[in-house]
Amino acid sequence: MKFLVFFILMSLIRPGMTADKSPWLNFDNQICQREFLGYLAKNNWDKEEFLQQVGGSYKELVYRNISKIIGEWVELHQTKGKAPEIIWLKNQKFSRVSFNSTCEALIKDEPYPWYLEKIYNTKTSDDWNDADLIKVLSLNEKGIIYFWSPKFSYSVFDLPRVEGLAKALGYTFIPVVDPRASTEEILGALDVLNQKNIKKNNRNLASKYSINRNVSMDIFMRNGFNHFPVTFVFNNKKIHPRFITGVMTNEDSKKLFETFSFELKGEM
Repeated sequence: MKFLVFFILMSLIRPGMTADKSPWLNFDNQICQREFLGYLAKNNWDKEEFLQQVGGSYKELVYRNISKIIGEWVELHQTKGKAPEIIWLKNQKFSRVSFNSTCEALIKDEPYPWYLEKIYNTKTSDDWNDADLIKVLSLNEKGIIYFWSPKFSYSVFDLPRVEGLAKALGYTFIPVVDPRASTEEILGALDVLNQKNIKKNNRNLASKYSINRNVSMDIFMRNGFNHFPVTFVFNNKKIHPRFITGVMTNEDSKKLFETFSFELKGEM
């Protein structure tokens, strides 16, 4: 139950909302601290690659890493009076690392929580997954991933604007849709958008064909399911750790696109 509640909570918040980047904060009565640190060191998990998550309680600290490997994420849980826990996501498999009464590390694979099981255990020909994300990044282009939902009308009608801006700036534009929406909802929203595009003479925009279901677990772990639209900027084979939510002007969008792209280009 703790695992389920945690992931529901994490799907509603943004990452890295605090300044403290060190997950090695000691509670006075934390158990197995030495073994916990040893396990982290053995796996070469650098503390500077973790950000504290907002939404925990005063008894628990939760940290999530800024992964450099698509589809691989680590979360650290520290609770007062208890041994730490590690939740490891790799190749779309959840594993929990806990410490027993003798502080021995135990690894147990766990099934998806119910709300994720419906998404990730249902395969369709329109899925856009981590493999597609890796392929896009491998091209070493700069681009935009626009994540929309038919349930959020602004995210539907802002598709042409963002696509037009991305193309004008020389960015690859990749629209993907909320996998929780039904095919009828998606096609219905795109039909309305298409009619509006025809009236505005936007006949050549690829966004009207945006039926790719975003089942990238990596995007989920970046808290990309929080709100719609959500826009991710990629460049230099990486995704920027920050994302853009909501609708804004072309000027403000351009400023963020260019800033994020420049920051990624400067990373080696």
